[in-house]
This record gives sequence, C-alpha cells and structure tokens, in this order.
Amino acid sequence: MINESQNFLLTADNEEHFTITSFKISGNITGNGRVKIYIDNGRGQRLLVYKNIAKNSAEQKSLPKITGAVTEKIKKENANDEWLVIKPINTLLEKEIFDEVGSDESLVNGQFAEQCMDTCFMKMQISRNIAYRFIFLVEHGNTLKINEIVYRTED
Repeated sequence: MINESQNFLLTADNEEHFTITSFKISGNITGNGRVKIYIDNGRGQRLLVYKNIAKNSAEQKSLPKITGAVTEKIKKENANDEWLVIKPINTLLEKEIFDEVGSDESLVNGQFAEQCMDTCFMKMQISRNIAYRFIFLVEHGNTLKINEIVYRTED
C-alpha cells in the first residue's frame, strides 16, 4: 500500500547479471488523483510502467484491454531462479511532477492489470551490483495498492 510518493531500490539477489525483457504491474488505485510509476536508471533514462491518465475515445470505452500471455506468470523451477529485490529508499529523491490531464484525457482509477507502457518489451540488465530507482508518484489523497509484479527474463 502506497499513499504518498516514494522511491524504491530495484535490484536483484544474483551475483551474475540477467536481462529483464518485460516488466508488468497490477494493482488498484483509490482516490481521484494522479499516479505514475516508472523505473529510472539514474543516468537520464526513465521507463514508464504505468500512469492513470488515459485518452478519451469511444474505442477505449467499448473495448476491453487485452493482456499478456499467462505463460509469463509461470515461475521457473530450476535452481538458477532470477529474483528481484525491492527496498524502500527513505527520502524522495526528486520533486513530484505529475502530468497534466488534457481535455481529451481522463483519470482512470480502480483496478489495473499487467500494465507496461514502456516496459512491455525492454532490455534491462540487473544484478546485485546493478540497481535502478523504482519510483511511485502518488498524488495526495490517493492510495495505490500493488497486487502483482510480473517480469520476464531473457533465456
């Protein structure tokens, strides 16, 4: 449960690096404010995982979103599993900047499943020695509950 903007350290528990090729998040937003989730490499590159601002269109309102294949949720059974580690960082390392909601957009709160705006297809090396900031921007008055993080690794 996240009810204010927070930074986390996203790293792995493996000595050898591995490559994440897809990173998806599911959860629930309560409140009427903005939420934005992204991964920052600390060198100017940010990958947007999810934001709750969507374009208004008849097509979006009438068609359900198609999500990824169920095979991504299958846990590897071998001894070389690749695990992510998420640790809180005590201070917010930047000023909160929320995207403006345009006249052709609206806030989407409630449940969201397997969202991956810039992280559906990616190549991100990670290990015990390679870490990223996992940033949750949550506007005052909102609560973000993360239910699941699903990621795929390169074989």
